[in-house]
Amino acid sequence: MAAIDKELKDVYMKQSGEPIRFAHGTYVVTQVDGKRHCELTLHNVEQQEMFDERKEEDKPVEMTFTTQENESHEMTFKVKTVNRFNEQRNVVELENL
Repeated sequence: MAAIDKELKDVYMKQSGEPIRFAHGTYVVTQVDGKRHCELTLHNVEQQEMFDERKEEDKPVEMTFTTQENESHEMTFKVKTVNRFNEQRNVVELENL
């Protein structure tokens, strides 16, 4: 399976419905050892502290998201990276569990 790479339009916390505010994001699907692997990468995330706390506490993040092609998905993710070197250009990376 070739990797699928799509632009994100909207991302929300599943339970609260709180929108995740970001400037740019991608949804990537690959096949790893016969299993589907999904990752979200969000740039310039306003709620980076929340993702940082989830990463430190090793708590999953349940999200719903829509691609630019209007495909909707619900998934549970593990926070992989919260890059805060520059508050204006922070990056949050998540991978499905």
